[in-house]
Amino acid sequence: MDEIPAFIQFLASMGVGGVLAGFMFHVHNKTLSDHANVLRGYHEVEKGRTEMVLGVVVENTKQTTANTEVLKSLHKRLDKDAQE
Repeated sequence: MDEIPAFIQFLASMGVGGVLAGFMFHVHNKTLSDHANVLRGYHEVEKGRTEMVLGVVVENTKQTTANTEVLKSLHKRLDKDAQE
């Protein structure tokens, strides 16, 4: 290994503080990356839940509309029977 990489030379020229700062940067960067991956996973889970809830809302809306129509026709029949 004849040539030392430029980044290592730069850290060495900064002394112990430079090495420590480089290590802290690496750990911090890895932590942020891991956290972003976790958030992406949560996003996918919530996306699935949102689609599921939306499906329930759509189905409930259809059923409510059908029930409303049945009630309207029932009221018309009751009104007609009351007039006779």
